Amino acid sequence: MNKLLSLILVLMASTATAQITEPAETTVVSLHIEGKFLYTPCDTVVYILPFPGDPRTVPYATARVRDGRFSYDFVTTDATSPYSLWAEGDLHRGFYTPGVFLTVNDTLRFTFDRPHRSPLMQALSADNRELAAFRDTCNRRFAFREVVERSYDFACKGEDYRPSPEEQQWRVAGITGKQAYEEEYIRTHHTLTTLYLVMDCMFKNRQYTPAVYDSVYCADLIHRFPGNTMHEYIREQMAAREMRVGGRMIDITAPDADGRMHSLADLTRGRVAWVDIWASWCAPCREKSRAMIPVYEAWKDRGFTVVGLSREQKVDHMVQAVRRDGYPWTNLVLLNDDYRRWYLSDSFFGSTFLLDRDGTILAIDPTREEVETLLEKLLPSD
Repeated sequence: MNKLLSLILVLMASTATAQITEPAETTVVSLHIEGKFLYTPCDTVVYILPFPGDPRTVPYATARVRDGRFSYDFVTTDATSPYSLWAEGDLHRGFYTPGVFLTVNDTLRFTFDRPHRSPLMQALSADNRELAAFRDTCNRRFAFREVVERSYDFACKGEDYRPSPEEQQWRVAGITGKQAYEEEYIRTHHTLTTLYLVMDCMFKNRQYTPAVYDSVYCADLIHRFPGNTMHEYIREQMAAREMRVGGRMIDITAPDADGRMHSLADLTRGRVAWVDIWASWCAPCREKSRAMIPVYEAWKDRGFTVVGLSREQKVDHMVQAVRRDGYPWTNLVLLNDDYRRWYLSDSFFGSTFLLDRDGTILAIDPTREEVETLLEKLLPSD
């Protein structure tokens, strides 16, 4: 079913290319954003950045928090796109609970009522009022903010926490109820909010997006809101579903540290390849990469290669990490969570792919030992 929908998407996209990909006349959007904390915040700033995004990898604006309040006049040419707003403490807690808004001319008021929760939003524009109303309905009917908050608490407990049967039933009911409501909303509302909900679902779980999201997008939403960056993200996510064991690696073009552009397909063609999606700020990624250095050295003359794709905000961050860790292979840099490039990984922190000589994916996130075992089979000594 997913393959059929992907084919439909490609065919329809070819007829809608003029609508979606041609540059439109530049539109400047202005938003006044203000907010308050109902508790004493440890945060000194609030981040404003494209969604999905992370201030470690994308440019962002900051609104200073003073006496529990903040205010910011935000101007952008990225019209009708989703942006996120979240408190600085989320970055340190490692649990992201942003408030998401659409970039249309508007005045927005956010209220952070409890730690670890996404803020409540009030808006003047019809688009952001619809988005806020959708969330409010989910919260009132299914206690969805409380469900997310409890999930955070469970994840942060240092012990093997097991919720009671009643608690687990309450959580499941909230999640499934919200999911059913969202799917029905997508069937019956073909608005900018709907386009965001499709994008958000694919961001959270690309491989297991319910069929209704794909079918509504291919049948209707693909023709709406020309020029919106969400279209590009959704198309890339749908194409990237083929990146599974037995599928083929998607080719991308990206620069190295000196700015020279390289094709991933050209760098790996005809060789067994380990493609490493990592980041200078990701300690587990770098530990995994360092462990592969002796494997690369042992097998590089027998038809094995490694290509790194580093997710960064600045090229220098990658350069310093490569120098410190001593990676001997080619590393390309993916700057600022570019929608056209940063869709290869299902993991927030990165992934690795072992490819056969023709680009077929043999394994996803294999261990060093698994890579060595496969290399023994694929590249036997003469």
